[in-house]
Amino acid sequence: MVAKEVCVTSFRSVEDYLSRPNLNFQLVGLDIGLPGSSGLDAIPLLRDASPHAPIIMLTANVDPRS
Repeated sequence: MVAKEVCVTSFRSVEDYLSRPNLNFQLVGLDIGLPGSSGLDAIPLLRDASPHAPIIMLTANVDPRS
């Protein structure tokens, strides 16, 4: 078995991600509730920046009533 190197990078916002144009990601994990742009609104921007990277959307809603 050959070990593969994995590098994980996180950003505080979509704008931070887009400010680093030389990064080439193979996968994007995206929260729906982001500061600044909504995760849903960010999808077209991320598609332009990393057109071949799949986007996995998830979110957590902290609401004591649910």
